[in-house]
Amino acid sequence: MKLVSLLVVLTPNMSDLESAIRLSPESLLERTQSLTVLHLSVGWPPGLSFLLGTNANLLLDTPDDISKTTRGRVSLSWPFSYASANHCVQSLDLLLEAGCNLYPKDPERGKEIGALSCALEVTSTECAEVFARHMARRRWELFALARSNIVRIQSSFSRLGISENMRKELIATIVATEHRSDPGQLGSDATEPVQPVCVSEHDTNTFVVLALDQVEIQVPVSLRPSELVDHDIYQLLELPFVFFPIFERHGFAGYNEPNKYGLRPIMNSFRSSYCLSRASLGKEIQDVLPWLIQHSCLDTRPARNQKQPRRAS
Repeated sequence: MKLVSLLVVLTPNMSDLESAIRLSPESLLERTQSLTVLHLSVGWPPGLSFLLGTNANLLLDTPDDISKTTRGRVSLSWPFSYASANHCVQSLDLLLEAGCNLYPKDPERGKEIGALSCALEVTSTECAEVFARHMARRRWELFALARSNIVRIQSSFSRLGISENMRKELIATIVATEHRSDPGQLGSDATEPVQPVCVSEHDTNTFVVLALDQVEIQVPVSLRPSELVDHDIYQLLELPFVFFPIFERHGFAGYNEPNKYGLRPIMNSFRSSYCLSRASLGKEIQDVLPWLIQHSCLDTRPARNQKQPRRAS
């Protein structure tokens, strides 16, 4: 076992860790049993915080190697996945603050594999609050970047073939955030009122990034949305119903928005069958039912959409 990794696992002591790094700085980037030092330090927040201030931060978006030999495990192989799965609130907060990518790609196939969705499925309510807070903050920062370059991206929207009405809505959404507080400074119960949306939140973020890219304005990876279609937070397959109120409090408005087939988030067959089958077994699902009723989630119908599957005659 490498020197730094040994100390992180067996004797988590800050002074010993600092000494080990001075003696063997190269071990920061080495793996131990297929894990990086960031994976190993998830259970020790002070050590993780220190390591993120060293060259180990280069491993922020590096998956473990276990996923290469364990089929179906790649979606939970990143450091933030470990923090989420182990309900390590402090460590998750540190990793998100450091700018980890929530939409990483499978290193073997080069395709996005739903790491955020899987992380939310196995995490705690406290960790879901951390996810929601940081994701709201990242969206605010993306729009702040767009506002500072508003003149340049307005012409970019036209070149992207976006309709005039949609351009107006995108610009209005970007400008509106200027008058709102930084969500990073708000408590979980002090967010701005959620407004109905016409363009989905995911599509809005995507169009903004495309416009910024077109005029060659650098967008940090942490601010980029998922490349997958229909990737609003509420459309994530594994997002439990119990987390819906958490994301709504942090300003995410699409809890009744349809996907490309016209299906609302509650109509997701995987989530509905999984969560509702647990309703009689777990208090957590019973607790969220009043919220779902209050927000009309149980009264919605599919939206009319050209891509919606049609019943055979």
